[in-house]
Amino acid sequence: MTGTIRRRALSLALALSVALAAPPGVGLAADEPDLKLEDVRMFASADGQVSESVVQFKVTNVGSADSVDWTGRLEVTGPPPVPEPGEPFTVEKLEKNGGVFQGRLPLPAPCDGTVIRFWVQAPGETNFDDNTVEGLKLCPNKPPPPPAPAPAEVGSDTHELEFAPSALRSMSRNTYGRVHRGPYDDSRHPDQMWVGWDAFSYLYDFRVSQMAVNFDLTRLLQVNRPLVTHAHLSFIEHEQEWADRYGDRTDVLGCVARLDFATNDWRLPPRQFMSSDFLFRGRYLTDGFIPHTQTAGEPGRLQRWRAFDVTSHVLRQLAYRDDPELWFGYVLRGGVDNPEGALGACMSRVSRPTLWVTYVDLSN
Repeated sequence: MTGTIRRRALSLALALSVALAAPPGVGLAADEPDLKLEDVRMFASADGQVSESVVQFKVTNVGSADSVDWTGRLEVTGPPPVPEPGEPFTVEKLEKNGGVFQGRLPLPAPCDGTVIRFWVQAPGETNFDDNTVEGLKLCPNKPPPPPAPAPAEVGSDTHELEFAPSALRSMSRNTYGRVHRGPYDDSRHPDQMWVGWDAFSYLYDFRVSQMAVNFDLTRLLQVNRPLVTHAHLSFIEHEQEWADRYGDRTDVLGCVARLDFATNDWRLPPRQFMSSDFLFRGRYLTDGFIPHTQTAGEPGRLQRWRAFDVTSHVLRQLAYRDDPELWFGYVLRGGVDNPEGALGACMSRVSRPTLWVTYVDLSN
């Protein structure tokens, strides 16, 4: 009996000595990485400007072995409607005993009460106590946008139709080291279309984004003898990245600069309707805006209501109803499509594109 007690005491003493000699971290085996994820928040520049779409984070290897090819992922879990799982990323090496990696990742859309789950993991790691940040709300919910401008008053013989989009698509292309990458389909939500360009990012040298929209005019075509007197395409621009050549915020009227009419069916898979040197096929329609601009919000979060006059195009559609090239909708483009000479950024999120048509029914 005494021998058994002594053997058990000796075993306990050996276990304690091993535990005391082990490297920091509960449950760690000898010489393994141990990642710690912290400081997950919206990126802030040196002058205090907080980004709406870039998350910064810090990862420290507190283990006793280098971490090789460790991975991570940022997942958007709320609010509805659709969670975004995000793409995993890999970092080649993080040195042991306090090696630090500070990184940034883009959100799929501007932060609006966005809740995330963010995790990191290294090969051979067994202690995951500090590897995950879950249920983190990155920013407050944005206030609802002001109501759209009221339609113009019309006479008793005049009618006005409001058309919501029947199809929407947002596409972008990046340039890095003079090599075009993409196109990328950014069509995640009807109120999260992108138009503009960006030459001030750590992710790429240059990015250009455009959007296309179409409307089903069946209600107008059902009118026996419509005389269209006015038509305009309105939308809301939300400030995303308005910056000068030094990266400082600058105020612009908007980033949508030109309206084309699309000349092929952009609802198809991208490779069937586009090439590497453009996003949407189209012909110039107008770059003149009607006096419709209204502004809301504060600098850094401005919203502007803008509109193109499209009366001439709607009249052509009614006059040449069998011409398919007139019925593919519209393309909203920014002022810069080419990285040569591009400085700064002018990128907007576009929401609520709406076609308004005023007409007189001559059959009455």
